[in-house]
Amino acid sequence: MGQPCRRMPPADRPTEPSSEPAEPEFGPTGYLPERAARRARKIILREPLGLQWAIAAVVTGLVVAGAGAVFLLGLPGEPGEGEEPLVPLGAVERGEVLRETVAGQEVLLVPVSGGLRAFAAPETTVVWCEASQRLEGTDGRVWDLDGARQGGSGASLARLPVTVHDEVVHVEPGEATAPAPSGQDREPACVD
Repeated sequence: MGQPCRRMPPADRPTEPSSEPAEPEFGPTGYLPERAARRARKIILREPLGLQWAIAAVVTGLVVAGAGAVFLLGLPGEPGEGEEPLVPLGAVERGEVLRETVAGQEVLLVPVSGGLRAFAAPETTVVWCEASQRLEGTDGRVWDLDGARQGGSGASLARLPVTVHDEVVHVEPGEATAPAPSGQDREPACVD
């Protein structure tokens, strides 16, 4: 076998050790070892950042602050004027339609689809049909979750504003416009 390979020093470097410590090419003395300084030089920015970077940072900060303000202002706060307490949130069970009276108006509270919906109550008894995912009346009428009549005769249900504050469901009773009935005529799936 031959001689082991030896690494040859670069031609521009002295091979003899110097009595004075060599000044590093990058960074203050003692900042990084020479070998690490040579590697780090590749990732360090070599020019100062321009004004466009400062402007971009300020604009980004304003966008984030604006989004945070919109989020915080959009959180439900105190019940608004005209909203009346209806029932404690603990009394509401998914899929069970509650019929309550608030401020002299009968209200249907429907806890389905991950939220609460309230409607001005019709004269008939209304149940939630899990199979059809619709509200059905004992008189043969069918409504979707927006209150639009899907089958039978009569009006659609007027939807009322609902908020939850301090574990109490609040509803704003009063006149609300009902959506136009759907052109489809659906039969009840749960009510005979």
